[in-house]
Amino acid sequence: MRLVPLFLALFWSFVGLAQVDPQPIPGRLLLRLAKDAPPAAVQRAVQEKLPFQWGAASLKPLGEGGRYHLLLVGDATTDPLRLQALLKELPGVEATQPDHYVQYRAQPNDPQYGSQWHLADMNVEAVWNTSTGGTTATGQRIAVGIIDSGVDGGHPDLLDNMVFDAPASDEHGTEVAGVVGAVGNNGEGVSGVNWDVDLVSPATVNTLSDVFQQFQFCLDQRELFNQSNGAQGRLIVALTASWGIAGVDCGFGEPIFDDLGAAGVLLVTSGPNDGTDIDVVPDFPGTCPNANNIVVTSYGQLNQVPFAVGDNTVHLLAPGLDIPTTTIGGGYATVDGNSFAIPNVAGAIALLYANDCVTFAQAAVSDPQATALQVKQAILNSVAPFPGGSAITITGGKLDVHAAYQALAGQCAPCTEVTVDLNTPAGAAAQYTLVDGHGQQRCTGQRRADHLLHDGGLFQRHGGGRGRSAARWHLHRDGAGRHHRLGQYRERCAELRDRHGDAGLHQPRRRELQCTGHLR
Repeated sequence: MRLVPLFLALFWSFVGLAQVDPQPIPGRLLLRLAKDAPPAAVQRAVQEKLPFQWGAASLKPLGEGGRYHLLLVGDATTDPLRLQALLKELPGVEATQPDHYVQYRAQPNDPQYGSQWHLADMNVEAVWNTSTGGTTATGQRIAVGIIDSGVDGGHPDLLDNMVFDAPASDEHGTEVAGVVGAVGNNGEGVSGVNWDVDLVSPATVNTLSDVFQQFQFCLDQRELFNQSNGAQGRLIVALTASWGIAGVDCGFGEPIFDDLGAAGVLLVTSGPNDGTDIDVVPDFPGTCPNANNIVVTSYGQLNQVPFAVGDNTVHLLAPGLDIPTTTIGGGYATVDGNSFAIPNVAGAIALLYANDCVTFAQAAVSDPQATALQVKQAILNSVAPFPGGSAITITGGKLDVHAAYQALAGQCAPCTEVTVDLNTPAGAAAQYTLVDGHGQQRCTGQRRADHLLHDGGLFQRHGGGRGRSAARWHLHRDGAGRHHRLGQYRERCAELRDRHGDAGLHQPRRRELQCTGHLR
């Protein structure tokens, strides 16, 4: 028999019943500093303001280089509302917010393996015929941040997709991660919405202060990716917020929500696991009005909708009942809750980024905010009808991943110029052959790089070779006596990926094709 530590058992009894104490945590206060405020000077000013009997004060940054800090006072019983009243006008302090324990949106059932009905119902399997996740059309790895209670990164169905793993792991975070990205087609357990995706679980989240710290971590990763043109950081496209706090002010978090949106990160959240109308009862961060927020509620196989709704706040429905997924210790469970509708949507976002449009992939770096909102609108504009959905959600429908994928594909601008870069050990001796969808040779070349120009429906290589544009093209290379297909080039500018060698499924692909163009 496995023994569960008492504090963990008590914590999960609160989480499972959605009865976390809504009172703020004593002895703590969140501070949002002005952009130019030195934290050390603010800490000194705070200490001068505090009554002697409250003890020493310390200011802990919530993420590297961020404006959010956690104030801890020596007397752990200090009323945070008294702290807030005392410090809210302090120079350098832009806003304050009591700290709270987060409330997870889960109600785990007994561990069991069940049919993954939700994947077919979300129409995701049709997308898998084209993409199962992994990279953008320019070969950049796609990531989802699991802002949760920790993930069992050693789980055999998650191990190959984990890139940042918190030292502590927990059931809830492991179950959420499995919905997004349990490895598919590996003969093991279940499949996530993505077979292949980078899962980022930087630390355990129990409090609001933890939330801001992990938001900042993921923001730093995405900003570094954008600023380095993909050479550093991570292409984090979505965060799961499978938790919430009733009554917390959204305004305190607005700057970091704005920064996440500007960086191209969508936040997926929900209301609580009850029938609350969150148009009326606010819930953080589900009712926060930031443009990069996607709010979801759950439905089951019988179209039952047991959890929070709001026709002015909840965007759409997604499967959240009887969801088979991974759980801690290498096992599996069938689970209920808005916690699992959320990762279905976050997983869909990551899968949509793995489309074959090069101009879309380029815009994800050059204009990340507009690209993220384009993905959000593709999801919201492509929902499938749901009985009574218009009375409980903004769109009136449920997630349809394939329809959203097709909507994005329809917005892809065609290439006007393509650069083929062989980039092989054979160097200048490397050869390529471009053949059309019928297997007929159209272009050949022997240099390291050649340009194919779109000209009236034709692609023509400088110096010779001409062929009418077919539905699909293939590039072959011959280096050191080898000849094999590298990938596919479509008129919509798919990436040519190196499918040969020992790079491994989860290693970044070498970029073999560059396309110039603009999103419509």
